[in-house]
Amino acid sequence: MSLKIRCPECRKKISVDEAFVGGVCRCPYCRTLAYVPGQRSHFNGLRPESPAARTEDPITMPAGKAASPDSLNVRRTSAHKTNSAAQLDYIPVAKRVEFQGVLPTVLLICVLVTISAFMTVGVMYHYLRWTWPISPGGRAIVKNEDSNMFIQPDAVNPPPNIAGLELATPVLYVVDGGGTMRITYHSAEVLIRLSVRQLTSDQKFNLMICREDGQLILDEHYLSGGPKNERAVKDLLDQVTLPKGVSKLSSALAEALKYHPKTIVLLTRKPVAKIDSLTASARKQGTAITVVTLAGNDYAAGAMHRLATATGGQSRAFTYNSLEKWLGRVPALD
Repeated sequence: MSLKIRCPECRKKISVDEAFVGGVCRCPYCRTLAYVPGQRSHFNGLRPESPAARTEDPITMPAGKAASPDSLNVRRTSAHKTNSAAQLDYIPVAKRVEFQGVLPTVLLICVLVTISAFMTVGVMYHYLRWTWPISPGGRAIVKNEDSNMFIQPDAVNPPPNIAGLELATPVLYVVDGGGTMRITYHSAEVLIRLSVRQLTSDQKFNLMICREDGQLILDEHYLSGGPKNERAVKDLLDQVTLPKGVSKLSSALAEALKYHPKTIVLLTRKPVAKIDSLTASARKQGTAITVVTLAGNDYAAGAMHRLATATGGQSRAFTYNSLEKWLGRVPALD
């Protein structure tokens, strides 16, 4: 069992074994000798008897020679120094006590609790940021979806469009296949299939799915619109049964620009990085980027609106309720 005492010199707590009670130990911090107070647990309460009187001088001299007082003092002094040095070599060194007092322990607990709280808040914020459309003021996003600025889903002979936004062909659809799209991926599939079905055979399109491990492309060449190739769109989208991972939308858009479409349609819930470089490349070759934000927050919707506006495209941000309302008005797809 160990005892904790305080060094008389540096006043730090040190730990020493109970076996050294009544003796001394050396402080591991300042090397000062410290007395170990207390009483051993196995002490029987009896004091040892006094030693018997010496009958002869402990320092012996050669026979026939008388020892002078000076020589006896010199020998006694040297013997005392030798014994003292030997004793100092056997003085135990106490162990360090890492936490000096209650305050450091309390502070450590407070730091750990604070770090855990920040990590929890960060995880919750990251989750809510992509799963619930919250405005900076803390209120749910509410938009007027009955505005005449959009082509209605029940319109007769509508022009090429997606979610009511008019498109110029050839069009390249880019859908986010990352983990943030799990709850809206099917809605993106319905919007793309409906848009492709409304195209004529003279209006060309292609499809790209952005995943964590790269992009899936429907075909190396543009395909004709209409119900025939709409089935090919469904087959490709169904290959991503469960969106997962972190998709790199900026890389996907950069690759989509290599096909030189008139319009790129991006369906996502999160903002895109490297907007400035993408905008410059799109404007240089005359490609408009139209963005449909599916149940994203205000930050994502605002960033995507700036990207679309800068490239001459359009943008539309759906909430959960407005997206369900819009899809409830579209023709049924098999």
